[in-house]
This record gives sequence, C-alpha cells and structure tokens, in this order.
Amino acid sequence: MLLRKPGLGEFARTFLGVARGRDEVVAGTETPTGLGGSAQEQVVTALIASFWTPDDPLGMIERLDEATAKHLYLRRERGESLGENDNSWRAATRILGYLVTCAVSIHWLESHPLSANPYHEIPLERLAGIEIVSARLAEIPASLNLGGESRQSVQPIHQLVVNEDETRTLDTFIPESGWCVERTVAQIETVVFAFVLKERKVQLSETDRDDLNETLRLHRKDAEDPRNYHLAVECSNTSHPLRNPDICRGVKQRLPELPIIHFGPGADGQVPVLLDSVTEGKLIAKIRHFLSLIERKG
Repeated sequence: MLLRKPGLGEFARTFLGVARGRDEVVAGTETPTGLGGSAQEQVVTALIASFWTPDDPLGMIERLDEATAKHLYLRRERGESLGENDNSWRAATRILGYLVTCAVSIHWLESHPLSANPYHEIPLERLAGIEIVSARLAEIPASLNLGGESRQSVQPIHQLVVNEDETRTLDTFIPESGWCVERTVAQIETVVFAFVLKERKVQLSETDRDDLNETLRLHRKDAEDPRNYHLAVECSNTSHPLRNPDICRGVKQRLPELPIIHFGPGADGQVPVLLDSVTEGKLIAKIRHFLSLIERKG
C-alpha cells in the first residue's frame, strides 16, 4: 500500500485516527498489538481493517478527505510549505484514484461486453466519470485533477481528445458520401501519435505503430504513474468520426491498446454503471472537494 512508503508514517497515523472515529493523531508508538512488522506497517494494517468498506465508496472518500485535511492543517501549522508534488498529497490523490473505482457496479462490469464492440458504451455524462469507469476496466487508479479557469472542473489527466476539426480534411471527408474510413483512421492515428509521443515525427509505419501501442500499454501498467489514455466521444455528437462503427473498428485494429468510449445518458432499462448508493453528481462533488484541499489547506 502507498502509505507503507518511507516518510508517510504521520499521514498514516492521522488517517487511522480518522478511520477509528477519533479526533487525535494516533501516536507513533501506539500500534495494534499482536501484529508483526514495523510500527508504520502495523498502523497501515490497522488502517485497512478500519477503513476499507468497498460498498460505501462515498464514505471512504469522505474519511480520506477528513484525514488529508487534518494532516495538511497540522503541517501548515508547523510552517511547512506544501504543494501538489508533496509526497503525502500524491499518496492521498493516488488513494482517491483507487477509491473512486469502487463506485463502479460489479453487475455492470459483469454485463458489459469487453470484446464484442470496438468501443465501450458508458451511460455517464461527465468526462471524470468516464475516466473512473475506464480506469476500473483497466484495473488501475483513476487520474483526476481540477481544471478550468476557476479550478472547479474535475477532469481526467490523460484523456485523449480528438476534435472533429482535426480529422475533417479534404482527404478524409467528402460531403456527398461522408467519412473516408481508411484515411480518417490514419488521421486519428496521427493525432494520437502526436499527443502520446510529442517529440517524435509521425510516420505511421508498422514500427511506429508497434511503438505507440507498447507505449500505451506500458503507461497503463506503470506502477508509479499509471496513465490510462482513452478516446471519449459524446453519443449526441453524431457527426464525429468516432461515432462511425467502421472507423472505430479501424482505429481499434491499429491501436488495440487505446480504448474508445461513447458516453452519455443511458437508455431506460440499462444496467446502472454505478452502485445504487452512488450518483455521478455526488461522486464528482466529493472528488472536487477533495482535490481542492491542497489549495485550501496547503
């Protein structure tokens, strides 16, 4: 677990105090009896036992929020300078990334076809929600931050955006007949390549394609900084080339490591993607409140 890393013992003890419903920080020498390992290891083991309730992800996020706020406050009172690269904050945001994926319904995962379509259909409205579900499918933590002019928009960090204008050229789109599949797929591939491998010249050779797919896979499996790149298009955006099934199949054939997601309100009777106790709005609000802590408390 992240909190077993050196230098995070105080945060782990604060977190344990919150998980136990106590106001004070658990003292460094106060550890559960009957457990082996170091004091920090014992605290983390006790924390997991007290905190882990995967059927209540909103409650876990609230307790993480409370513990993080308390830890940041104590350090600020000591005159420490804190920022987004602080080890405790980075650990807390990674834990958040794992917790939010618990909001995805097991029933939806079991009913969701993973290979039948070249794209996923996810009945959510916010890009942050899409990142959460996509991360759950990839079995990695979600990567989220605050963006926008007011820093109030919860956004995925590694989502790929392919705008329709970037793909609509004289070669890819013919007004009389629509999208030219092969040329449009190549154009989308070019945009993705330039985004992921920014300093490389785009050639679209088989070697470059293998390089891009392996880079996407390695980024997703990176233990320290997993990056879940994906393409997301609103279902209501019917003119976007990635709403064309043939183009999706072409992109998936060339870039199998890059998920394509169609998102928007689900049809009546569709299996809910989130747990019954979770709404997308409440989940996003709790994430926003947590992510703003480093500015409010740091």
